[in-house]
Amino acid sequence: MTGTTPIALAQNTIGDLAEAVHRPAYDRSKVIASIVHFGVGGFHRAHEPMYLDALMNDGKALDWGLCGVGVLPHDRRIIDTLRAQDGLYTLIVRGPAEASLEVMAHLVEHRVRNAQGRWKWIQSHGMVTERRPNGRAKR
Repeated sequence: MTGTTPIALAQNTIGDLAEAVHRPAYDRSKVIASIVHFGVGGFHRAHEPMYLDALMNDGKALDWGLCGVGVLPHDRRIIDTLRAQDGLYTLIVRGPAEASLEVMAHLVEHRVRNAQGRWKWIQSHGMVTERRPNGRAKR
């Protein structure tokens, strides 16, 4: 990448990315987390989310955002990394002739267990800002 300056990926820098990078075509504030996935490691981030983002880019499935849950000590590292990037990451999609870069934005909440064993919400990008005692979203 000669002659280019790296850009830290975050919600407020998406517009600064190179034109070749595919960006979400949907409003993340409208995405509601209703899928819970335990662990948000590389294998998961490279598979199921690609289909979620494709649906969301078509204006569908905005109520199928993802809440990543970290239960193991090593999960904290990836959740902290994603948190620093506003839950965004870049997926490289390789085809027979070329590769494309796609910013994935479906991951709208994270939950992690703290050292005392209690659960803590550490990120929310969708409309959910509070939860009722039964776990349902307050809007």
